[in-house]
Amino acid sequence: MTQILICTPAPLRADANALMSALGNGPEDGHTFDALGFSHDTGSYAVAAFRASDTWLSRLPAPLAPPDWAVDMDAATRAQAALKIQKAANTATLPQAGSILVILGASGRGMLDRLGLTSIDNDIQPPD
Repeated sequence: MTQILICTPAPLRADANALMSALGNGPEDGHTFDALGFSHDTGSYAVAAFRASDTWLSRLPAPLAPPDWAVDMDAATRAQAALKIQKAANTATLPQAGSILVILGASGRGMLDRLGLTSIDNDIQPPD
């Protein structure tokens, strides 16, 4: 299992949610990026941190297959095309607008600080 951190800019949330649903265990994964909890000089972001299996990671860049539940596959494909995967957490930076950042081996507060992301709402805690 690999810890990953995904930072999704506000305009790409719907597409990113479709991708998470397509890759996930059920339609509920299509709500991964509903909350905009973090901000940066470049805008607002939804962030998710979780442990992903090698199988899940191998599916991330692979051609998508529709799951057994309804998913906007066009949106999922757009999100997949917008992915910027960075493997070195210590050198990760937010990519230019229009990209979804995936950092392998990164998690939580320290990484969010390095990226310059701050919490919008004190009730939203950074992922550990």
